[in-house]
Amino acid sequence: MIKSRNASPDTAVPRDEQQGAWESTVARDVLVGKQLGDYVVKRRIGDGGMGIVYEGEHSIIGRKVAIKVLRPELTEGAQARDLMAETSTASSSS
Repeated sequence: MIKSRNASPDTAVPRDEQQGAWESTVARDVLVGKQLGDYVVKRRIGDGGMGIVYEGEHSIIGRKVAIKVLRPELTEGAQARDLMAETSTASSSS
C-alpha cells in the first residue's frame, strides 16, 4: 500500500487502485541488474504510453543499447508490427 497525495495521513490506497497490476511490478524496476539475452539491464531511463525503456549493455562487448519493455496489451497486432518496423529502421541506421 502507498499513501495517496490527496489522502489524509491515516489513509492508504492499495497500489492496484492507483496503478495497473503490470505497472506496479515494473515501477519497482525488477529488471534492473537482470540479464536479457546478451544484455544486462543497467537502469530505467523512462516510460511512456507503450511501455518502459531501460539502458542496457552487451555483457561481452560493452555496447550500450536501449531496451523497450512493452505493455502486455501491446505485444500483438498492428502495434507490435509498427514497433518491429521501428526497431528494424533504428537498428539499420546505427
